Amino acid sequence: MELRHRHRHSTPENEWPLLASITPNQIIMRPIHVNPHAQHYLSPKNGRFTTVIYANEVGTKLPDDAATAANHIEVHLPWKLFDSPEHGLGLYRDLDPVWQGLARIPNATILVISGHPDQYAHDGVVSVSVEELDKLRRNFNRIMTNGRQLIRESKQGLVHDDVLNRIDPERFQRTVRVTPP
Repeated sequence: MELRHRHRHSTPENEWPLLASITPNQIIMRPIHVNPHAQHYLSPKNGRFTTVIYANEVGTKLPDDAATAANHIEVHLPWKLFDSPEHGLGLYRDLDPVWQGLARIPNATILVISGHPDQYAHDGVVSVSVEELDKLRRNFNRIMTNGRQLIRESKQGLVHDDVLNRIDPERFQRTVRVTPP
């Protein structure tokens, strides 16, 4: 049996896909999957939204090389709303339901996340405020926390009813559940 190591060779920098462009008041992202071992490598990451724009002041001193640009982007993108450049940019994974829901708007291909409270859909562009997106993120986290708590309580209830009740039925009386787990 012969084992061969597959060596990956990096593509020359001039052939790398353009992930982002930076202007003084926006970061224009083209989010893609960046894991070379994944089936969807280099494919769009946020569904039909092949362009995601963070519209806000990002500074007038613009970076002049890729490493500085990546750092500049990470510093300016709001926390837990966007992925870092090393993860392909675009919306943070926990916010997938946002772009999936917004994709129901016909012909929408550009998603703008802005510091302005305006929300609209016009000519293929959908705009949502940073505040609204962060509110959704916090609500999604709350749902996950509540879901984990419900799962934990359901498991404890099963142990109580199926094990402890059989071991000592008088001490561990069966729990009457109002709603099924």
